[in-house]
Amino acid sequence: MNKFYGKNINEMTFGELTLLSVDIQITSFERQGITNETLINQSLLIRESLFNKCMNDGGDYSRGRFVNEFNGTTPIGIDGEYDECELVGVLCLN
Repeated sequence: MNKFYGKNINEMTFGELTLLSVDIQITSFERQGITNETLINQSLLIRESLFNKCMNDGGDYSRGRFVNEFNGTTPIGIDGEYDECELVGVLCLN
């Protein structure tokens, strides 16, 4: 687990590390079955803001890429796109 978003952790910017932290938090919510809509929506809004700030840093900041690297699996995508059903399926398998 030394790489996320296609980058080594020790080479990430502050924004990328913060995005990584939020992605780990969202994954933790999913694994623990936390369904508080307000909490999840706030986390997703924070993630979107960080995602937009990181776009110039040259990584792949998609949730699909993160889930793949975090779980050590390869989500199935069609034409490089992932939908929520595929991501949930990847999360549930682990």
